[in-house]
Amino acid sequence: MWRADRSRIWPLAIVAVLLGALALRVWGYRRGLPFVYNADENAHFVARSIGMFGHTYNPNYFINPPGFTYVLHALFWLRWGGEEVQRTLAADPGAVFGLARLASAALGTVAAGLLLVAGARLFD
Repeated sequence: MWRADRSRIWPLAIVAVLLGALALRVWGYRRGLPFVYNADENAHFVARSIGMFGHTYNPNYFINPPGFTYVLHALFWLRWGGEEVQRTLAADPGAVFGLARLASAALGTVAAGLLLVAGARLFD
């Protein structure tokens, strides 16, 4: 009896933890916009991903791994396209940085889920 109840509780607990992780990450994603006070966000990832619309997929920046820069570039292309994202950044930088923050929140939640899977496999 307890075994059957326990097997139903764990998936619900995992979903609750992941939803909580997502909620905490998304909660203040618009805070401070259109001003950006984080140097990584302002000078590295968003700027480099928009700069890649200028004929090359080389971000010319490899101090941080470029994977997140490529993810942002793809999201910006899907949302605005090449020329339009530059105009949007000039007119409403909060929209561009907001999308970048939501992407970061989603990837952080996926990382939490992968950590749960790894922990379950490690300690099972």
